[in-house]
Amino acid sequence: MNQERKDTTALADFALRMVIKSKAGYRFQDDAAKGLDLALDAMFADKKFEPRAQLEALVRLGLLFERKHRAAPIADTIYAVLAKDERALRALGIASGAKNRQLRARFARMVGESVSNRAPVFGSAVPAGSLKVSSFLVPTASPLERRPAGTRPTSPGASSKRRRGSWD
Repeated sequence: MNQERKDTTALADFALRMVIKSKAGYRFQDDAAKGLDLALDAMFADKKFEPRAQLEALVRLGLLFERKHRAAPIADTIYAVLAKDERALRALGIASGAKNRQLRARFARMVGESVSNRAPVFGSAVPAGSLKVSSFLVPTASPLERRPAGTRPTSPGASSKRRRGSWD
């Protein structure tokens, strides 16, 4: 039983050995990202480890430090190392560079975050790359513009000159 647990948590155990506890809280050693990169290479080279189980244990460790010990830099380092490794993303079932909502939601559920689609809050900062809804509208004639009875509003490509009706 203990050997089976070790085979699924060896990568997380290695990461845990690089954590330093100080008065300010928990933090990684200075070269922890490089050490995690090398540990990932060794894990993928050795066939006795199950990559998905190892990586999930590492993500759970990051989540533990982020939520329970308020050590977000540790979790950020772990997630950054995993995000740039193609093999790790493939083992976790995540396509790298994908902007697909479903894949991001799947990763969020895996690390224990709640997934919900929320509308933006009025007055909050606009996310980078956002577009105004009005940019999708096709400009047309103003609905307040007076039109002769029985005529239709002008289409976007039509002339903007007013037609003279019998009422003029």
